[in-house]
Amino acid sequence: MQDCAAQIVEGIRILAHILQPEEVLIGIEDNKPQAISMLRAVLCDAHGISLRVIPTKYPSGGAKQLTQILTGKQVPHGGRSSDIG
Repeated sequence: MQDCAAQIVEGIRILAHILQPEEVLIGIEDNKPQAISMLRAVLCDAHGISLRVIPTKYPSGGAKQLTQILTGKQVPHGGRSSDIG
């Protein structure tokens, strides 16, 4: 992420243009300060894309856990993260 931050954000912009989401959230663990710094610099003029720094804590990297951390919404039992957005 730290080496390709601009390309990652450009890819996100392309996907956002195609998918038209209400909001785009990028979650990155707090133990990656260089990547956080690079993404913040690239996102300074981005609209509709937010960077959220999350605690480095197992099992926050799973799709359901990450969805809850970033959105505050809990994925229903037997459901998928995409079910809530």
